[in-house]
Amino acid sequence: MLKMVSERLKKEVEQKKEFLISRYGEAGYALRRNNKERAFLQNLAHVYSWWLEHPDLRRLLLEVERKDKKNVRRIARIGARQVGEAWEYLKSETKRNVVDSLTPKLIKDLGNIVDRNNTGYRRGTVSLGLGKYVPPNPLRVSYYIEGTIEYLKTRRGLHLLEAATYLHLRIVGIQPFNDGNKRVARLLQNKVLLDGELPIVLISPGEREIYTDLLEEGLADFRDEKIEGVRKFGNFIASKVNIALDDMIGDLRPRGYVYKI
Repeated sequence: MLKMVSERLKKEVEQKKEFLISRYGEAGYALRRNNKERAFLQNLAHVYSWWLEHPDLRRLLLEVERKDKKNVRRIARIGARQVGEAWEYLKSETKRNVVDSLTPKLIKDLGNIVDRNNTGYRRGTVSLGLGKYVPPNPLRVSYYIEGTIEYLKTRRGLHLLEAATYLHLRIVGIQPFNDGNKRVARLLQNKVLLDGELPIVLISPGEREIYTDLLEEGLADFRDEKIEGVRKFGNFIASKVNIALDDMIGDLRPRGYVYKI
C-alpha cells in the first residue's frame, strides 16, 4: 500500500494530540473537540461540502441583479441539511467504529440521504470532469466497494490519517452514485477521524480548485500505483487536521484570544 501521508505530518498530528491530552486530560480534550464551537464547525462542514459540488449555483448568488437568489438559497439549505442528516445517520449506525461497521448497505444509505435520487449504485457511466481520471464501469462498482471495505478491515495498523485519505479517494474514484459521491466520501473520512479522536476536516468552497486538482492527481496516481499525487492529497487532508489541532492549542492566536468552551 502506498504511504498516503508523510511521516513528519503523522508524527506532528500525534504530538499535538498527546500535548492536548496531557494538558486537559482525556475528558478535557474530548470536551474541547465536542464543544459548541466544534458543533458549529461541523455544521459549517456540511454547508461547505454541499457548495463544493455546486460552484455554478454559488456564482449565481454573486450576480448582483439576480432575482431568484431566495430559491438558490433554499436549494442550498436543503442540500446542506441532507448532508447533516447523513452525518447523524452515520454516527448512529457506527457508534463504535466506522471501519468495523462499514458495509455496502451503509454506503448506499448515505448516498440516498445526501441525494434522494440515489436509490442504489449507479447503472450508467459518469464523469468527474477530470482529464486524468475516468471512473470505472458501473458493473464494477459493487466489486470495488466490497474491495475497499475488505482492505480497511484487514489492515488494522493503518494510520488514521491514511485510512481517512484512503476512504476519501476510493469513494470518489469509484463514483458509486450518480451524484453526491464527494459528500459521502468526506463524511466517511470525517467519521474515521472522529473515531480516532482527531478533528474533522473543513474544506472551504474557496479551496475548490486546489482540492479538485489534488484529487485528480491523487486518483490518477492511485490507479497507476504511484506515490506523488496520492501523497499530495493525503498531506492536504492531514494538514487540515493539523491546522485544527493548532487552533485547539491556541498558541498561534493573537494575544487575548480565548478558545470558547
